[in-house]
Amino acid sequence: MTTYQDTVAAEATIAEQAWSETFGRAMAAVAGCFTRRETRATAAELVAGMLLELDTRNCWTLGQALGHPGPHRLQHLLSRARFDHDRAREEIARLVMGELAGQDVVLVVDETGDGKSSTDCVGAGRQYSGAIGGVGLCQVAVHLAAVTATTKVIIDRALYLPAGWAADEERREVAGVPEEIGFATKPQQALSMVTDALATGIEARWFAGDEVYCGRELRRGIRSLGLGYTVGIAATYQVTDGAGRRWEARKLINKVRPGQWMRRQTGHGTKGTREYDWAWLDVRPDDTPDENENENENENENENENENAAGPGAGTSLLVARRHRYTGEVSYFRCWAPGDVSLGTLVEVICHRWRIEETFQLAKGFTGLDQGQVTCWNSASSIDASVRRVVESDTAGPNMPWWWACTCSASDHNLPSKSWQVNEAWMLTCNLAADLDAWLRLLTLHGVDGLADAEPDTMRFRLYHLPARLAKHARRRWLRIERSWPWADAFTTAWRRLGALPAAP
Repeated sequence: MTTYQDTVAAEATIAEQAWSETFGRAMAAVAGCFTRRETRATAAELVAGMLLELDTRNCWTLGQALGHPGPHRLQHLLSRARFDHDRAREEIARLVMGELAGQDVVLVVDETGDGKSSTDCVGAGRQYSGAIGGVGLCQVAVHLAAVTATTKVIIDRALYLPAGWAADEERREVAGVPEEIGFATKPQQALSMVTDALATGIEARWFAGDEVYCGRELRRGIRSLGLGYTVGIAATYQVTDGAGRRWEARKLINKVRPGQWMRRQTGHGTKGTREYDWAWLDVRPDDTPDENENENENENENENENENAAGPGAGTSLLVARRHRYTGEVSYFRCWAPGDVSLGTLVEVICHRWRIEETFQLAKGFTGLDQGQVTCWNSASSIDASVRRVVESDTAGPNMPWWWACTCSASDHNLPSKSWQVNEAWMLTCNLAADLDAWLRLLTLHGVDGLADAEPDTMRFRLYHLPARLAKHARRRWLRIERSWPWADAFTTAWRRLGALPAAP
């Protein structure tokens, strides 16, 4: 046990050093965005304070935790201090770009809302937000995330101003909304952020979004940027088949025969591997750049051939459906790829979209970014555009603390608590269990087919779930194993090898 304690202490020291280095790089990247040294130091304190374990996070509680005499320094930073928000966004995006170099990046867009108690908060109004479970008084912001197989990090955001809010000159002046900021729909905000991300140097091949972002204008813009896309659509969404006939998505998918659905694994959940049935059909594109709507919807076969020839309209347009194995519930996605594409690739991109929800949970659960008042435009820009990206860039790179890396790699599982220390202890326990599993296979199962290189889930179902019972006889305990158990020989071999190991000095 002493050996494990020493190991844990060493890992904690290494994690602290790696965290300090990563945090230092993130703050150094945005150092030039501040005109005063004091403002830059306060910003670093604010980011560090938001990572502390506090019941609530506001300028009062953070100031107290940081040893400030009051909340005034933090309030000044968020409401009156001057620093270049746009440049901070670009610098953090470049930092993330360096961390994600060489990986297949999917740009994922989604919105989240924070409940508010007054319409005085900038952009607050009665609107729908999935985060609050329906329509309510809240602020909504559209976020853009860069997602890979191992990493997810938000790189940009835009506060959504409802049409009534954007047109109210008095409220705009009180909240300090810049004159150049007008009303923009969520798809328009998404397209603007994707354009900025690519201009910054983010290398991506795909864009993903839900039903909010399935509009033709956004899809046409994504195609003009050279990206493929997968966007959710409603069951009643109209698509055009190869013969030029209009169908609702649900009715067109009904043409797929039962044997043509393909089952694919989409990840791991708390109840095991997630598997869905998938189907796809060719449809005509309706979003070819630089062509008008009438030309896109023309049913003439010659024009359809021209759209799929080399040029602006080249590519593959598809309707993809996902069916739940047990409930039969079907979800629909409209997809386009610049060239040929496999169903496996489309499924992978669609599944990447779900991971932006995990970034929202991490940001709100670990840093309390949904607890701020955010009454003015400068506060919204400071918190969401700068602090959020600095915090998440610190936790997105390869030098993140080992327990946070475990959290990201096991992102489909819910952490047991909102407490920082509880989750750290839980991840430490998981790490020790993984070490024990690895040492067991190395020392006792070498040469055993099916177990020597088995994954933890395989070990759990084949070896750790033991069909046996303990019995007492002649003052001894006997472990009686079922004769029909196929792994009985492997278990006894591991038991003998374990008993033959020399005792610890």
